[in-house]
Amino acid sequence: MEDDLENDDSFLPPSGELKPNSTYSDDDDHEDSRDDSYYFEKEVEATFLRVVHENIQESHLILEINSLKLSYNKLAADCAGVVFSAMMKYALDTPHSSTGGVLNYERRSKKEVTDQEFSLSKTHNNILTEC
Repeated sequence: MEDDLENDDSFLPPSGELKPNSTYSDDDDHEDSRDDSYYFEKEVEATFLRVVHENIQESHLILEINSLKLSYNKLAADCAGVVFSAMMKYALDTPHSSTGGVLNYERRSKKEVTDQEFSLSKTHNNILTEC
């Protein structure tokens, strides 16, 4: 009778170990975690872009990213990395004319430039401290 159980494909040994020829492997766990990381990154990036384009309050961004962090069981460092990456992608994807953008940037006062940079830095720091 034990031989019948061992030959049965649905039999799980009492130790909980899987049979060597089982279709389940540790690679499945790694693939799932990679999928989760991919979806987490895409959702955080989409949330960041939505906030930028729709002018949503910063506090709402923090709440949404915090909820994503909790639902995907991620660390604050994961959030910070994805938000930083999304900010850099946004900066690179924002169209700039080759001379006009530079000239407009140079014509702005140092105070305007400093205020804008401070605002972005403050937003990133607030996200880091709240997550």
